[in-house]
Amino acid sequence: DYNLKAIIDFRNDIEISGEADPEIKGVKYYKNTILKEKANGITFPKRKETEEEQVHELVGYLKNLKDDPFKNVCKLYVKFITKDQCIESYRQFIKRLLVPLDGSYLYHCSAGKDRAGVATLFVLAILGYSKETIINDYLITNDYIGGGYEIVLKKFDKYGINEEQPRIALKALFSVDRRYIERIYEVMDLDFGGINGYIKNILKITPEEITQLKEIYLEKN
Repeated sequence: DYNLKAIIDFRNDIEISGEADPEIKGVKYYKNTILKEKANGITFPKRKETEEEQVHELVGYLKNLKDDPFKNVCKLYVKFITKDQCIESYRQFIKRLLVPLDGSYLYHCSAGKDRAGVATLFVLAILGYSKETIINDYLITNDYIGGGYEIVLKKFDKYGINEEQPRIALKALFSVDRRYIERIYEVMDLDFGGINGYIKNILKITPEEITQLKEIYLEKN
């Protein structure tokens, strides 16, 4: 029992309209959109009525990925940390966590790996975890969502979708890859003085707030 007290939703309005979070008595809901616009394969509009329509909609997204799909996702991750609206949304998220609860927060996007994955990077970095620990934690995601990739492949077979490109793109989008998170670190090192410089100067989280977050979320020895 995690004693859930608040949900933070990183999705945009179109995503939420298609599959809104259920109302839970005693649990507060906060919309904290990271990407307002559509991002192919990351944000999804309202779900189609039938499974076949859903599959063909997904294939349409995948076919719109013009570059190497893995490079495409790397570019999206860079947008997460450089686009003003994304930065402000992640800042609001961190500030929200400064309000302690008599219970727990749950934060999510659509798949729980990209927008939420970057959010977790910031939280763990603020709490003092190393780059390698953060990357390894991020990669554990594949242990929990890997089955989804295989399920969708079977649906591709079911509806006669045999092109190679959507299958390669599916792998890039339905899993996490070390290259994605390392690209964020590369950009932060080159342009922002590393992760600590990014947290201080871009997210504008003060040393006092970092101390407060550690007091709230780290166990006392």
